Amino acid sequence: MVNEINAETPRLKCARLRFSIIGPLLASSPQNGDLKKEFKILSQKQWINPNTSLPAYFSTASIERWFYLAKKSNDPISALKPKRRSDA
Repeated sequence: MVNEINAETPRLKCARLRFSIIGPLLASSPQNGDLKKEFKILSQKQWINPNTSLPAYFSTASIERWFYLAKKSNDPISALKPKRRSDA
C-alpha cells in the first residue's frame, strides 16, 4: 500500500513546480514595485511541466496568485496544489 503523504502525485508535482517558481520571491521579499517586475520576468521563462515533460509558460496573474496563496499559508506546498474539480 502506497503512503499517500509521500506519493508523488501529479497534483503534488504541480505544487512543487509552482513553489519552485515563486520560492525565491518568498525568500527574498522584493519591494512592492520590484515584485510586479519579478512576476513579469518569471512569466517570460520557460518551465518544464513535471507531469508531461513539455515546456510550459505561466501568466503573470497566475504567478502572482500563487505567490499570495503561498505567502498567507502555513503549508505553501498544499496551498499550491491544483484544486480538484467538483465534478471529478
